[in-house]
Amino acid sequence: VLPFSPDDDDSMPNGTAAPGEAFPQEGGTLEGLTVSPDGSTLYFATASTLFDHDCDGGASTPPVLLMGGIYSYALTGNAAGTYTLIYQQVPGSGPQGILDDLEIDFETGHWYVMDITGASSSGGDEGIWRGSLAGGTPTFFATIGTPGGLVPGGFILDSGARALGCPVI
Repeated sequence: VLPFSPDDDDSMPNGTAAPGEAFPQEGGTLEGLTVSPDGSTLYFATASTLFDHDCDGGASTPPVLLMGGIYSYALTGNAAGTYTLIYQQVPGSGPQGILDDLEIDFETGHWYVMDITGASSSGGDEGIWRGSLAGGTPTFFATIGTPGGLVPGGFILDSGARALGCPVI
C-alpha cells in the first residue's frame, strides 16, 4: 500500500466513498510502472479515463475525459505520499491513446511509452513515444503498428546494446 496524496477515500457529491489509500481515479488507470535502479523512485504511466465526476452514471451529464500521464513517486522520505506529474497528455499533441508499458533509460533521463490505441501506424496513433524525465512534450520515436492493427504486448530497453552502437529499443 502506497500512501498516495490526495487519497481516494474522500466523499463524492452523492456521499459515496472508496475506502483506502490509492492513486486517485481521476488521475487515470495504472498502465505501466518501473522502479529506479537505486529503488528510491517509482515511475508510472496512467491511461486516460472517463470519469463520472458527479456520480450520476451518465444519466444527466456525460463522464469527463481525463487524459493520462507519466508520474514519479518517491519511495523513501515521502511520508505525505506525494507524487509528481512528469507529463500530462494533451488532446491534439503527443500520444493520444492509452499509455502502456513504461520503460525508462536512466542513463539518458528519457522515458519511453507505447500508445496502444488505434489501428494505423502513424504518429499520434500507435507507436512508441519518448520524453524527458525533466518534463516537456514527448516526441514520436518508433512505429509499432501493422496494417492488420496488431501491436506488441510490450518492449524493453537494452542499455547493453547501446554500448555496442545498436538501437536502444
